[in-house]
Amino acid sequence: MGADAFIVSDLGVLMELKKLDLNAALHVSTQANTTSYQTVMAYKELGIKRVNLARELSIDQIKQIQKKIKGQIETEVFISGAVCFSYSGRCAISDYLAGFRANRGECKHACRWKYAVVEETRPGQYMPVFEDERGLYLFNSRELALFEFVPALKEAGVDAIKIEGRMKSIHYIASVVSFYRQVIDGKRFTWEHGLERLNRVPNRGYSTGFMKGKIDSSDYQRDKSTSQSESIFVGNVTEERINGMCVLEVRNKIFAGEELETLSPDGSLSTITMPAPLSTTDNRQVDFANNSQFILLEQDLKPYMILRRVGSKESVNMSGKK
Repeated sequence: MGADAFIVSDLGVLMELKKLDLNAALHVSTQANTTSYQTVMAYKELGIKRVNLARELSIDQIKQIQKKIKGQIETEVFISGAVCFSYSGRCAISDYLAGFRANRGECKHACRWKYAVVEETRPGQYMPVFEDERGLYLFNSRELALFEFVPALKEAGVDAIKIEGRMKSIHYIASVVSFYRQVIDGKRFTWEHGLERLNRVPNRGYSTGFMKGKIDSSDYQRDKSTSQSESIFVGNVTEERINGMCVLEVRNKIFAGEELETLSPDGSLSTITMPAPLSTTDNRQVDFANNSQFILLEQDLKPYMILRRVGSKESVNMSGKK
């Protein structure tokens, strides 16, 4: 199938895979909770090519590990996405409530569901849980956004960064990966500027997790992001061209004449104005196009470019005016 590597967390599974003489590398998952250089080197002795370090490590601890293992084995650090409120995925809530096991890649993120508190002597009276100035201390963890630490991780010798992608949309993957590609290539973002980019996709708020060595109130106060995305993914440019024009696959309703933001594969942002009327690939002229339709654009757009509606969530009428 062309797999580059298998990511494994269980030692028994690892040993069984080694017996198969696979033409693919073996990587140790972040769920193996590797927190010391001794453990990293033990995996090296077992033939592991890369170890995903535990998400509970600080930048100083990662630097210490890297000094001890320099040049001997590859390492990877989880840098963006959901953080388990348990210990690197060792959680049974999803299995208990929904029958889907976290350590089999099936987690339903039950820790992110909305909960209320019921007092024992008041059955049926549900009291909502509110967040105070120090944060919300019930299950849900904010997501990692460690773009500020990329230079330090590179300098320490970390070989790769890990971005959450399971069960995520094309829009999410394109937005987050292109952002971190720019960071790896040397572009610097302030915390505020970085969040402006990352808030284009749905999230549960961001923090730096354990990277500073501890979690304090600043991890809750410095971030104004919410679970509501500041953009709506409306289409992506395909590789196809018809009569020299680009073909756009519509993923959400697009209106003639409206202005949209474009995200290029290289991470650059720009704006584009939709023609009025819109021309579909089945030779119709329409005021709006719905999901799964294809429209033609005269602009020279790159394949895989993402189009999204940003800003106001006010309705857009059929003429394209908000």
